[in-house]
Amino acid sequence: MKTPTCEVTKLNLSANQITDAGVASLCQALLAPSCEVTLLSLAANQITDAGVASLSQALQTPTCKVSTLYLGCNQITDAGVASLCEALQTPTCKVTTLFLNENQITDAGVASLCQALQTPTCKVTDLNLKDNQVTDTGVVSLCQALQTPTCKVTMVNLGDNQITNAGVASLCQALQTPTCRVTTLHLDSNQITDTGVASLCQALQTPTCKVTDLSLEDNQITDAGVASLCEALQTPTCKVTNLSLNKNQITDAGVSSLCQALQTLTCKVTGLGLADIQITDYGVASLCQALQTPTCKVTDLGLEDNQITDAGVASLCQALQTPTCKVTDLELVGNQITDAGVASLRQASQTAACKVLY
Repeated sequence: MKTPTCEVTKLNLSANQITDAGVASLCQALLAPSCEVTLLSLAANQITDAGVASLSQALQTPTCKVSTLYLGCNQITDAGVASLCEALQTPTCKVTTLFLNENQITDAGVASLCQALQTPTCKVTDLNLKDNQVTDTGVVSLCQALQTPTCKVTMVNLGDNQITNAGVASLCQALQTPTCRVTTLHLDSNQITDTGVASLCQALQTPTCKVTDLSLEDNQITDAGVASLCEALQTPTCKVTNLSLNKNQITDAGVSSLCQALQTLTCKVTGLGLADIQITDYGVASLCQALQTPTCKVTDLGLEDNQITDAGVASLCQALQTPTCKVTDLELVGNQITDAGVASLRQASQTAACKVLY
């Protein structure tokens, strides 16, 4: 990679047996002016804080071109994050996308990151801290950074942490500030209930909130939480286009509420994830009514791992054949559909109005 003739820009070394010694060797190459690597993935290796320290030194050099860095699923602690933060604050560091998911980062590490994110020279826009040990305290630190005019973060993934409704309330305050740039927010697999969703809905309705992609998979959200969301989705100021509610405690009643929102002219949702909840054919029938309305904008619909039978598929097929239905991507994996349901879907896909590729 140090040779002028090497044209590699993307290097994926994920899921190998690379240790800190290998990272040190790699860093020598990254420092070379002729090295063109901009994307580097070292996820799922055996890298510790020592390896991160080597990387951080390389990232600070003017000749290093790495802008996308994947370090997920390693053995990085708060000490390693502190090293990285030194690099991120350096004007010559070019990193914009940083994945630190599945490590051993606590609120102390988040505090270090937040200090870096607030510096005018830090260029990070995408931050993934999924599956670490972040609590509501860490979220408070992060929110301070997100509200700073110099913070450039637009994507935040805090899935699989220890965030409760209190943490969500802090996030909502940040999301409503005009200086916060977050458009993508993933809070999957935390401890969020309908109360937390209610806080989020207040933020989503604020004209200054910029969130377009919201994932709340695998929390403790019920039909009451969905009702709150539906109210927010119908407001003209809400910008959400992608909504994932997979693996929650939503029933057909919640789906019915959601359908009211989807039919509203001001609702902007195009991608909807309702996998692995408790939807039956009755809920599908409600969805199909919504999908047929000219104002419904849904193109991607995930209904995996529910209780849908051939009767539900028949309802779906009616909707798919309607010229006003915009669905192009439909996921029905893991339901109770037989050959008869498949035949109905095939027949529907052959009609001129159906936009789903079979």
